[in-house]
Amino acid sequence: ELFHQWFGDKTTCETWSDIWLNEGFATFGEMLWEESRRGVAGYDSILQTKAREFLHPWNNQYANRIPIYAPPIDLMFSNDYLVVYHKPGMVIHMLRRMLANDTLFFNTIRDYSSTFAYSTANTFQFRDYIEGRAGQKAPMSLFEYINEWMFRPDWPIYQITWGQEASNKLSLRIRQVQDSSDHYTMPVRFKAVAGTDTTEL
Repeated sequence: ELFHQWFGDKTTCETWSDIWLNEGFATFGEMLWEESRRGVAGYDSILQTKAREFLHPWNNQYANRIPIYAPPIDLMFSNDYLVVYHKPGMVIHMLRRMLANDTLFFNTIRDYSSTFAYSTANTFQFRDYIEGRAGQKAPMSLFEYINEWMFRPDWPIYQITWGQEASNKLSLRIRQVQDSSDHYTMPVRFKAVAGTDTTEL
């Protein structure tokens, strides 16, 4: 609830379509609270719990058909509140990890809040601000990232196969197989571990 003081009261969502700016940041705030109390393990525990709840088939019977932006008002706080709370919290988490620079991430979020302080903000303003502030240091267009995750109703589902070639090289094949969107542009990091040797791919 403390997070609502910043991302709900200090900066209020402009319309109901932008309600994720309130609730998604509140979900992300739960992760940060646990991180401050119990370190990375606490953060990851909340993250995994929210992800499991969102991806559970019983919960996401509507979720794969509803985008974060402008969800139907009759579902907003009932059957599919997870689209408003959990999924945007995960999207903010992914933004943090994608930037791989907590100073940049938290300064950007802080400055966004200050820029729209005691006023309203909408999803498009958030997207444009994030892209303008951190886009140059991101591994992909943040404009595209927000568009894909906020305005599409689903999420990427990866099919990953791997093998070892005769030359001792590792081969990796990655495909996205979700139904309603042909692809999400997402950086994917892999590590190959052999004994005590770890190589990032």
